[in-house]
Amino acid sequence: MAEIKHVFQSGRMNKDLDERLLPNGEYRDAMNIEVSGSDGSNVGSVQNIRGNRKRSLVGIAGGKCIGSIADTENEKIYWFICGNNIDAIAEYDQVANNTKPVLVDAGSTPADQFLFFDKTKLITGINLIDGLLFWTDDNSEPKVINIQRSKDGSTNFATSTLYTTPQGVDYNVAEEDITVVKKGPTIAPTITMANTKRVTAGGSTGIISTSGSANFYDSSNSEPMEPGENVTVTITGPNPTYQAGDFLIFTNGEDPDINGYDPDFTIRAQVLTYSGGSTMTINITSIPELVPTSSVTWTIELEQEDPMFEDKFIRFAHRYKFKDGEYSTIGPFSELAFLPKEYEYNPKKGYNLAMESDMRYLKISGFASSVPKGVIEIDVLYKDDSNNNIYTVKTFKHNDPEYVANNFEIESEIIYKTIESNQLLRPFDSVPLKAKSQELIANRIVYGNYVHNFDMNDISGEDVKPNFDVNVQPRSGFSQTTLYKSPGKSIKSQRTYQLGVVYRDEYGRETPVFTDPTGSKSISKNASKAFNQFKVKMNHEKPLFAKSFKFFIKETSNEYYNMAMDRWYDAEDDNIWLSFPSAERNKVDDESFLILKKKHDSDICVSNEAKYKVIAISNEAPLYLKQTKTSQGRATIGSSTIGLGASNFPTIDGSVFRITKTDFIDNAGFSDDPNGITGKSGLMVRFLAGSGKSDFYNITSIAFTAGSPAFYDISIEGKFGSDMSIVGTHSSPGAGLAFEIFQEEVKNKAEFSGRFFVKVFRDQFLTNAILQPNEVSYKVDSTAGVMRRDGSCSRSSSGHWKDDIFDNKFRWVFDRCKEDDHWNPDHVHGNSALWYGNISGVNKPPGVRTGKDYISISILGTRNEFTGEYAQYNAFAQKIKSVGTKFRFRNDSSNGITGEPEIYTITDSLVTNVCNYSGGSGHWGSNKRTIFTLKLDKPIIDFHQNDYTNRDPNDLATIEVLTVDLGENTFSTDNPAIWETQPKEAIDVDLYYEASNAIPIAQHANEHELEYTNCYSFGNGVESNRIRDDFNAPKISKGVKASTVLAEQYKQERKKNGLIFSQIYNSTSGINRTNQFIIAEAITKDLNPEYGSIQKLHQRDTDLVILCEDKILRVLANKDALFNADGNAQITSNQAVLGQTVPYVGDYGISKNPESFATYGFRAYFSDKARGAILRLSRDGLTAISDAGMKDYFNDKLSVCDTVVGSYNDNKGCYNITLSHLYIRGDEDTLTYKEQVKGWPSRKSYLMENGLSLNNMYYTFKNGEIYSHDAPERNTFYGASGFTPSSLTLILNDAPGSIKSFKTLNYEGTRSRIVKSVSANVDESHYDYADIKGWYCPSIITDQQSGNVPSFIDKENKWFNYIKGDETTYDNLDTKEFSVQGIGRQHGNVTGDVSVPNVTIRIIENNDENPGY
Repeated sequence: MAEIKHVFQSGRMNKDLDERLLPNGEYRDAMNIEVSGSDGSNVGSVQNIRGNRKRSLVGIAGGKCIGSIADTENEKIYWFICGNNIDAIAEYDQVANNTKPVLVDAGSTPADQFLFFDKTKLITGINLIDGLLFWTDDNSEPKVINIQRSKDGSTNFATSTLYTTPQGVDYNVAEEDITVVKKGPTIAPTITMANTKRVTAGGSTGIISTSGSANFYDSSNSEPMEPGENVTVTITGPNPTYQAGDFLIFTNGEDPDINGYDPDFTIRAQVLTYSGGSTMTINITSIPELVPTSSVTWTIELEQEDPMFEDKFIRFAHRYKFKDGEYSTIGPFSELAFLPKEYEYNPKKGYNLAMESDMRYLKISGFASSVPKGVIEIDVLYKDDSNNNIYTVKTFKHNDPEYVANNFEIESEIIYKTIESNQLLRPFDSVPLKAKSQELIANRIVYGNYVHNFDMNDISGEDVKPNFDVNVQPRSGFSQTTLYKSPGKSIKSQRTYQLGVVYRDEYGRETPVFTDPTGSKSISKNASKAFNQFKVKMNHEKPLFAKSFKFFIKETSNEYYNMAMDRWYDAEDDNIWLSFPSAERNKVDDESFLILKKKHDSDICVSNEAKYKVIAISNEAPLYLKQTKTSQGRATIGSSTIGLGASNFPTIDGSVFRITKTDFIDNAGFSDDPNGITGKSGLMVRFLAGSGKSDFYNITSIAFTAGSPAFYDISIEGKFGSDMSIVGTHSSPGAGLAFEIFQEEVKNKAEFSGRFFVKVFRDQFLTNAILQPNEVSYKVDSTAGVMRRDGSCSRSSSGHWKDDIFDNKFRWVFDRCKEDDHWNPDHVHGNSALWYGNISGVNKPPGVRTGKDYISISILGTRNEFTGEYAQYNAFAQKIKSVGTKFRFRNDSSNGITGEPEIYTITDSLVTNVCNYSGGSGHWGSNKRTIFTLKLDKPIIDFHQNDYTNRDPNDLATIEVLTVDLGENTFSTDNPAIWETQPKEAIDVDLYYEASNAIPIAQHANEHELEYTNCYSFGNGVESNRIRDDFNAPKISKGVKASTVLAEQYKQERKKNGLIFSQIYNSTSGINRTNQFIIAEAITKDLNPEYGSIQKLHQRDTDLVILCEDKILRVLANKDALFNADGNAQITSNQAVLGQTVPYVGDYGISKNPESFATYGFRAYFSDKARGAILRLSRDGLTAISDAGMKDYFNDKLSVCDTVVGSYNDNKGCYNITLSHLYIRGDEDTLTYKEQVKGWPSRKSYLMENGLSLNNMYYTFKNGEIYSHDAPERNTFYGASGFTPSSLTLILNDAPGSIKSFKTLNYEGTRSRIVKSVSANVDESHYDYADIKGWYCPSIITDQQSGNVPSFIDKENKWFNYIKGDETTYDNLDTKEFSVQGIGRQHGNVTGDVSVPNVTIRIIENNDENPGY
């Protein structure tokens, strides 16, 4: 009889091919079987599979394993359990075969919980590094724990884990203890400074200067005492804080001419005994040869070490070191540790002595406040503003005395070590808020598909819109009435600042700066005389996520310099030369502007703008300044000269004047030697009358004419100017009219040496500010005669001024015209508050009145147009509208002290164009004029003028505008004027700098005084930010930590295609920087969004394999690839952590099922639900292993499942995958892929939550428990009662075109099932005397009939039996078998041969008992 024989050498299922085409060796379906064979053999063996047994007793109700990882080094497994009320991480020790809790969260409220596991959030990103377990679940913060420390604090799976502080105190674990991101300091250390180390216990500076009486003269031998001798000192000043061993300096300022000794000598002595009070014993160490011969009072100073950090602006901060070696971010930096000296800015010394630090005592405190519980060390850090290096001053452990005391003293400038330069770029760690994937590559933690940033929503759900109140106020304790010698911290004036706010979460992650125009604040120059600080209040709502906030400040100006003026000189063009030490030369150039900050020889701040463009710079004294004027004699113009006639009198616009020999030579002391005065070159002349002096005029010739009287014609270069108004007229010459002739000589004075010279525009204010008031000498600059009428000056007045205008008699009037409906004022200059009705609170002031501090004068006939005939009045008009201009009334003699006219200063001015409408018709009347309303520094005493009713020119009041007559007075002083260079135009770099500590969000609505400082103010207008104010010397920086404003909208964002990585981990060197995500560095990489979101990361060799939803690719780590012309890649070195992206061929991804990923060696397996495929990634790229006979099956199954859990059984060389639905049961399935058969051998009846292999042992998880698949009982899983039979569905399709009849079925293998016979005659030869489990065939189906083989008989080493037809019932009735016609009824069994082309056989093995573990 012919036999069809099938073997299982293919050993795999095939659900795709038509049953007629299914190859021999493949089968349609299998459950719980294994197929084994040898290479090249045509025989395959089918066997059932081992069951699994429980290896843990976790016992968490509702537990589910949501992730696992094997620790191959330590032979342990860790898995994550999410229960109904308890979450935990468990450890299985394979060697000890026991399970321990690693971390247990049994918190009953969200405040007590810290793991936040979710059964729907499977953890697929897990890594182990040297006992540290990292994971991310895309549900909460990425986390890391120290496994051993966590185990030490865990007692069971029902009690939350406890951690222990470094001080030995147990506490409940909180989320902050296990997050990757670590909390950093929120407040800056406090600094205490003093100019002496002698500081009291309470922190007050001790008294180191005092006075005392002592006698250092030995009267017994009439000599000074010797070194080594003891002297008793009686303290007469404050009791000092001296101690035994101190060295003291004694000085005495007696007059050396009286006492016969040098007052500059010092005596040095050491304190032997002093315990306070008035008596001190000292021992002399050095003494001069001459000392007072009796007891005198001495000034006593403690001899001290040199100051620390004398030429540096330094700041301090601190950071934490955690138990696992992570360092936190650096906290806020302290205020400047700089202790300036008393103000001393001397041009002779060339620099600002005050801007050297006088700090000898420096205490740092507050660094050990509010420290997180996991901190084991604190680094106190130091930074110099002049560079970006940060140094560790000292490291304190938790049990160090300084740590406990929370303070320590810095005793020297010796700094310990520098820290990484990138820490300055790390204001916060940009660890993702949550992430989908995680991997360890290049010794760094990489996250993919992560969430970062925050939504800026307030409590009402609206976007936060910043709004600020920003004010500048003097710092606490500052008094404007106090003359400060020592400077104070301040904010630079004449700058515009932009304030913003940065919000922080509980871990210190920061938003960018948020600001708006209300955060802008400009500080006026006048503020420079105070020690200022910002006071800020926020008027907007706080964002919901924020736990704290910081203020940031932007100020973009470039650097500036202070310059101490030595002297000034009158320039040849009526401007002024300023001299400065040559050391200041590089501070200024031809494009500079100089701002006068402090008056010369005065402590008065210059609050006016006082800004001057540099006109010229000379590196040596200009020739004009070297020309010294030496008087050759003075001549009084007497009656003989007057008698020469009016035409020879010196007048404005003249160029020659005549003087008789009698007045010039004979009476003036001039020599009449032709080679004398008349033969000299370089002569100049100026005129003097009363207290006035004219300018100097160069003499071109002096011509003598003999006769009676003999005279000299003196010709000048050019013409006499308006300053010659002081000489009067021929008929009425000025009082004491005289002239003086000078000769100019070029001399290099000593004061020019070591100086350079800057020319600036000379205005009245500058003239006043740089001269000492008691040394000012004035000369007349310009004049105007001004009419006054007591009555109305309207154009209808009798004898009104109109006629005099056209007679060219005058143009200026004191204007008291009223404001009425006919006026049309047009303010063209100044503050309109000076207009009538507002000035001094008096309505409609008269033009001029004694006792009033204002005047109003008009020039008639013009509306602020000084051209043509009005050009002659322009100089006067420009002067009187300028603030700072000084003037006097010529004939005023009211000053009873000097008898000179009182001088007034214009403090404010308004220029207004007015006119009358003529009859209201709309055209201008002739009553048009320009009104100058002037505010004065004092009330008018006398203006010496009559009413102009009679129209007499002698009744005009003459106003003389004055200018300082510098002459030879160019004094230098030890308290010079200070100039500041205006910063060059700045590029608007949008950088903001940290300006506050982290402030708790509860204080959001409070007012906040910021300790921000960018200069030191001296209270006199001088502001400095530079050591000694030297060129290029260290300066105060704008800040340490920077941030900026984002142009685009800031909001929480999921970077689906993004990667972000940490700094390195290196166990060899003890470096753990896995918490450091420095966003200022290139730590991110974005993939093509067409690839879909990143779902899984995997390190393979040195590459990072990235599994996206729709694409699989690899990223080269620490290397890159260059492609040759043939398309082959050449690997090159690259500093980038993540290099080039190389996609794999094939349009597959991992969809959204990273849990399907499993790996063994260089192979990785995963599913692509969206494309209905199961894939393998190997050396040959991507292969769809679901195509191995299972394509249709997986296409259908994957479309309806939610989770696809993958694992690899190392022992069997199989990839197992469980398809399940979160909410629908009954359609789940587990399948196995085996590389050996290149297909899917079987389905499995167990449904795993997770799975992995360790040391060739396969483990899966169920209900949060771990099971090993090595049970001796077969086909029994997860403790279920009974067993799940193995089954195999075959198709016998040999010669499908032939009709075949099957009578028997046999197999080679283990025993058959035996069903106990119910017959009384038991045939023991057939083994049917008892039920025995084994293989049987429950169905054999053809296209014609179906049958079964309920058991097999052992015969000739084979198990065989006849195929029995199935009993025909109404359920399986086939009418095609009927051979009758009409109505009939089928009955009986179908037996006998079955002739069919194909047959499907299902074989089941039920051999194993319940293992009962």
